[in-house]
Amino acid sequence: MEVEEIIVSQLQLKQCIISTGGSVVYSEKAMNMLKQDGLVIYLHVAFDEIQRRLTNITTRGIVIKNGHSLRDVYEERVPLYMRHSDITLDCTRKDIEHCVSELIARIQEDQ
Repeated sequence: MEVEEIIVSQLQLKQCIISTGGSVVYSEKAMNMLKQDGLVIYLHVAFDEIQRRLTNITTRGIVIKNGHSLRDVYEERVPLYMRHSDITLDCTRKDIEHCVSELIARIQEDQ
């Protein structure tokens, strides 16, 4: 998490899209830096779909504290994603093309 905060804090982004690691949302400093010059978009997916998509959790690099489950991580992060996002897009049971189209429309609405 600290490494993500350092890297995100040093970025100088202009007209680009980045996809952060999931734990960057724990850093208030990093999230404020991202919001400073752009939109933060939360692509929400229901837990059941996340669980289905993650066939091998160890290869995805998701940090789960001892004694905690994937659901615990999900429930801990969702409120943070919601708090820091400028736009929340529900991507549950939607294909990529649908999500992209919906996202473009939402961004155009907000401008």
